[in-house]
Amino acid sequence: MLFMLSRQEFHVHQIRSEKQRLVKSINKSAPDDRKIEHLKLIREYQLLWAESTWCLKKQQKKLKKYLEVNPHLNGLELYQQAVNALKDMRIPTK
Repeated sequence: MLFMLSRQEFHVHQIRSEKQRLVKSINKSAPDDRKIEHLKLIREYQLLWAESTWCLKKQQKKLKKYLEVNPHLNGLELYQQAVNALKDMRIPTK
């Protein structure tokens, strides 16, 4: 799940960076082809971000169900970390 979170943050960073590049292209009156390329990349990154969000929500549900089914693990430190991670987890929205 940590990998998925970092991947999601990376996609958000890519979207922001590409939007900044698009703004610079517009300000510099760059050719339309370049602007279209920026828009394509932004859309691509948004799709990747949406996919990673879906995967993260799916894993979050699996973890929550696993923790509910196995309450006998309650005393373990790893169990507590998982419970805390679920409480703290914030899946970003657009």
